[in-house]
Amino acid sequence: EDESTQTPSEHPSNISVHAGKQLQSTRRAIKLKLTSPETTITVTNDFQGLDEALFKICAMNTVFGGEITYPGVYIREGPNFGCNLNTSILADYFDAASNRWENLLTTPWELTFNASRSPETRSRASKRMSSTFDIESSECRISFSEHFLVNVGAASRMWSVYSGATKKATELVEESVKEDSKKRRLS
Repeated sequence: EDESTQTPSEHPSNISVHAGKQLQSTRRAIKLKLTSPETTITVTNDFQGLDEALFKICAMNTVFGGEITYPGVYIREGPNFGCNLNTSILADYFDAASNRWENLLTTPWELTFNASRSPETRSRASKRMSSTFDIESSECRISFSEHFLVNVGAASRMWSVYSGATKKATELVEESVKEDSKKRRLS
């Protein structure tokens, strides 16, 4: 195959000779890069129809990069991968007593995560794969009021009531469907 027609993720990795025929193997690589200046998630309690804000988490200046490389068809090794993530986390909680957003994290929480899986490099004779994970974190400083704990506790209790009622309703509907099915078979 003409190399000029190959996609960027395909390139010759080795040539094997098998039964007098040359077999060409190609590597495939998937690369992903993501940069996000700001991503915010807000958690609210709306179980009673009142949209009451609980807290929000904001990931600032997030940078993610990753690559997965699949070896050729005729090579007996698993895929290799590597990824890295760097971000700064901010968090606030809503204080209903003062009707304002207050800092949950008093300073930005810096996180860096690196992971990789590739052939072991210490011994060329070894065909073992080596996995590494590295997490670096700055200290996480949290500050909150008792109102925050009360609001989260109330939301948790409401969720328990809601999920219990939903489970019971689902069981009743399933039981009714089974009974209807039995009646149809008997008639």
